[in-house]
Amino acid sequence: MPRWVPYLFAVLSLALAPGIARVFASAPPLHLAMHWRLAWGGFDVALAVLLAATGLALFRRSALAEVLAAMTATLLCCDAWLDVLSSVGQGRSATVAAIGEAAFAELPLAALFAWVALRFARAVAEAQPSLQRAGFRIHYRRLVPPARNDPAQLDGEPADQPRWRQWTPRGHAGQPGLLLPWWLPAACLGFAIVLIPWIAWLFATLPQTQLAAHWHLARAGPDLALAIVLVASAVALLRRWPVAEVLVATAAALLLRDAWFNILTARRGHAADALGVAAGLELPLAGLCLWVAALHVRAVEVAWPYVRALRMETARRNTKAQPRE
Repeated sequence: MPRWVPYLFAVLSLALAPGIARVFASAPPLHLAMHWRLAWGGFDVALAVLLAATGLALFRRSALAEVLAAMTATLLCCDAWLDVLSSVGQGRSATVAAIGEAAFAELPLAALFAWVALRFARAVAEAQPSLQRAGFRIHYRRLVPPARNDPAQLDGEPADQPRWRQWTPRGHAGQPGLLLPWWLPAACLGFAIVLIPWIAWLFATLPQTQLAAHWHLARAGPDLALAIVLVASAVALLRRWPVAEVLVATAAALLLRDAWFNILTARRGHAADALGVAAGLELPLAGLCLWVAALHVRAVEVAWPYVRALRMETARRNTKAQPRE
């Protein structure tokens, strides 16, 4: 990727600092949020779409699952954060329900999807030295495999082996699975289906406007998380860490969430300002993050046959080394 990308991320994270301080100092604890129903309903629609897309990517054994899982985990964390803060002031039962939903549903699911994304990054990190020795190189921002040694032949399988076989999740002693449990794609689809009646309930019951409590924390918390993630992304990109695509995908999700809520919940007379910030800064930066993530995904797609061959060879050696009973 261009060399200026990580430096841009670092500069933008520093530029966020005065804005975060201003929000903490001046934003009112109570805020009359406009379009509350559409803001939350649309957010949960996006979450359901991401869940279904993650499940489809896992089913197709696509490296895009890493980016989608990271974005899904980010939205789940944002959902828990905003749910708990906005429930304060609506009664003890609402607050207890929001905390219970966050503790037993949203945060555990976020941890699951973060684990999915990090499993991909860890596999590539472990194989990176072997990939370099094999002769992989970067040419015009594309990862190019060595001309010799067809990767489809590295593990002794025919070159026309179907792709799903190369990414099979079950595996056995001689052919280890990809990285993940076999039930994950179906679970992602199940989560998305469960959200459909919930989204319908939100659109039917949420008020058009809402007096949201702890608005300064609701606004500044995700912005602080975004600043931290941008710094981490800059460091990961400069150090060539495979976890970089997870971090930039997280930053993209935070930026898209920020733009959506800022525009829809802005007070009367301030929607134009929020729209200008979204169009001039948040959406272009989110697009840049997704482009960087897409470059990494394409590289993983190219490298994965070699990564899988290395994993299979390691499993075979471990199997032979185990003493027979």
